Amino acid sequence: MIKPLAIAAALSRFASSSSAQPVRPAPCPPAQAGAFAFIVGTWEGKLYDFKGSDSTYNGVTEVVTTTTLLNGCAIEEHFHAEDHGATESDGVELRAFDAPTQRWHYAGYTTLNQFYTYDGEYDGAIWRFFFHGTIDGKPAHIRISWVQTPWGYSKQIARSADGTTWVTTRHFNFTRRGS
Repeated sequence: MIKPLAIAAALSRFASSSSAQPVRPAPCPPAQAGAFAFIVGTWEGKLYDFKGSDSTYNGVTEVVTTTTLLNGCAIEEHFHAEDHGATESDGVELRAFDAPTQRWHYAGYTTLNQFYTYDGEYDGAIWRFFFHGTIDGKPAHIRISWVQTPWGYSKQIARSADGTTWVTTRHFNFTRRGS
């Protein structure tokens, strides 16, 4: 006959040995871990609108703080946007690499109660993130790209009527805060 105390002791040893092993996160592929390293830090940006071949500063500024998370395959951004000195919105964004699909995804939420998601595609030189859906009940196609520049980086926003032909309508130019 097995004694209840012996069973309890055996279960206790099993539980303590299995819980003592830490869960190790899957490593982030090196190429993906560094894909957005150039945007990590605190940045100040100005928004420019394109009108024909002219690019004009429109009075909107953003301060963005970006950090890597977990195993390096996730990036968190916090931003504060102002329009001519008055707060426009604050928000948080998560950019994360999904190993099974080999794609980056991008999602965010703002104090304007806006939630958005974009799917990433790599064209061999740059990651571009696409939104295909509706805004205010109308079809919308938006593409966002983060491009490294000599002064920092540029967040380029393009729109499309059909999802295939793109026109860059605005861009933020970011410089590292304090530089």
